[in-house]
Amino acid sequence: MSWLLTEQGKLFYRSNADSLEKNPFLILIHGAGGDSRIWNALFPLLKEDISLIIPDLPGHGKSEGIPAERLDGYFEAIELLSEEFKLNKFYIGGHSMGGAISLLYAAAHSERVMGTIVIASSSSLPVNPMIFQLVKENFPMMVKTSLQFSFEREDEDVKFYRGLTEEMLKKNGPDVLYKDMKACNEYSIKEKVSEINSPVLIIAGERDKLVPYDNVTDFYSRLTTKKELLTIERCGHMIPFEAPEESSKTVISFVKSLSA
Repeated sequence: MSWLLTEQGKLFYRSNADSLEKNPFLILIHGAGGDSRIWNALFPLLKEDISLIIPDLPGHGKSEGIPAERLDGYFEAIELLSEEFKLNKFYIGGHSMGGAISLLYAAAHSERVMGTIVIASSSSLPVNPMIFQLVKENFPMMVKTSLQFSFEREDEDVKFYRGLTEEMLKKNGPDVLYKDMKACNEYSIKEKVSEINSPVLIIAGERDKLVPYDNVTDFYSRLTTKKELLTIERCGHMIPFEAPEESSKTVISFVKSLSA
């Protein structure tokens, strides 16, 4: 991993961009309580066609600092990464909370975003009040519950990534997860949908228990820009781990169609 020095300390990121600068650039952002390892299954499938920049957000994974109070508080990290690679325009995408950050950034900086990739996310991410209580009072039970609700598939590869998800949640701890979920609960882009001018690819799990499929399709119907929806059957919330093959093919096709 590489790192940038910021006012909050070191910002860690992974990238294959040094040898593939001619390829389109995509900044991928992880979800609540996670880190850049959420992209471990997708990275090898995307790296030949796309220049990837994959950070640990401030206060997550190996990055120093504290989690942002609001999702747009992560814009600074995105700007620093784009400056590091001297990017005027790029693609942005994310999983769950990362998808919400990507949508907010696309609405605020439409002149810089070539396309937005939204995985297991929507125009709002409400959190059940009981979850906040569980994070504070019984974090081990919260981790167990999160794993139960996040995954749908039971393949051998998925079982491995279930363990990695547990590791990420435990490493970041209850304070980070609480702040992330609070920021997600306060997030909404419903009033700014018309400000998203770049094309949007949405990838949704048919059986997602955390971001219900009906919510995703409702958001999709409200988008006024060029858009595409990939529905993955028999798939839950952890699409990057549960369906990397299906996801990667669609992401590459989306990016290439806009970069030609």
